[in-house]
Order: sequence, then C-alpha cells, then structure tokens
Amino acid sequence: SLHTMNAYEENGQLVLDILEADRPFYDQYYAEPGLFADIGPSRIRRTRLDCSGWSFTDTRILEPGLHLDFPCIDPQRLGTRYRYAWVPGMPTDPAASVKFYDRLLCLDWDGPTLGEAYQCPDGRFLSAEPQLIAHPDEPETGLLVLQEQDVSGPNTDYVFFDTRAPAQGPLARVRLPFFDPPCFHTALKRNA
Repeated sequence: SLHTMNAYEENGQLVLDILEADRPFYDQYYAEPGLFADIGPSRIRRTRLDCSGWSFTDTRILEPGLHLDFPCIDPQRLGTRYRYAWVPGMPTDPAASVKFYDRLLCLDWDGPTLGEAYQCPDGRFLSAEPQLIAHPDEPETGLLVLQEQDVSGPNTDYVFFDTRAPAQGPLARVRLPFFDPPCFHTALKRNA
C-alpha cells in the first residue's frame, strides 16, 4: 500500500480505503531510463474489519487498469464516512515508454464504478496532487485544482475541475507567466 485514502468506524466496523500496487515503484521516480517506464497498475481496496473480533467482513476492489497515486478527499471528511475521492492516474502501457499522470478519476463509493474520468489532450499531463476548494455549504463539492503541463511550450497552467463532473474537462485555466516544474505534492492555503 502506498497511500491510505481514508479510514473510519461505521456500525462496529473499521472501514479502510487504500491504494494498492503489486510491487514497490519508487524506483520509477528516477530519470533513467525514463519516468514511469516500467510502472504497473494499481487498485483501490476497501476493506471492512469487525472491530469486536478484528476479522475481515468484506473487501471491495476497483481495478481501473491504470497506475494511481495521490488520492484526494474532502479534508472535512478525514476519519469519517465519505462518498467521493479523486485520484490522478496514468496508463501502464506501452511498456518501456516514458509516462506521466494524464487522467483524473472521480471515485463515488455510492456508485457501482469509478465514475467519471478526465483525460488530458496529447502533449499535456497533470502534476501535483489534486487540491479541493470545497463549497462552504455542500460537503464534497466544489473545485479541484491541479497543475497541467504542456510539453510543447513548456507551459504550466492551473486547471480547475467541477468535483462531480471531471470528465467534462477544466472549467477554468490559469496560465502562469513562467514554467513551474511538475511536482508530486502540493497544498493550497485557505485564507479566512
């Protein structure tokens, strides 16, 4: 497991949601022979454990056929029941070719599947973790912000997605006046 998405107690059960890979992949973050040239798929695993006997009661696995990382949920939902999560993804094929995150998936735990996904146009990729700008009156809604890199420029944009409809693409785009190198971790500060 690389990332825990969330964990919470519900009806005497511990619910644990993680991103899981078949093998470690930190070696893929090096430039030689190329970023993510040999990356494998990930899955999302929801496990329920009975808190009285600490036995597994249920496991749900979602396998989108992509490598996933940097999940985002509404920070107000940490440690409590939540419905939505957003996860960047990248293809695992073709093997031995350089890849980067070019998808944004919306996970709806109340739905039957992974829900909507956005895919960048050719020559663009997403970097940094999705950051939620939450709607003050509607939990788990609002805007998601990510960096988007344009390799033809190189240009860096900040792109804003509707949390419930990322497949529609960015609602807005802000082009930086300078190239901002891709990053993996990010955080936005909320001003009161």
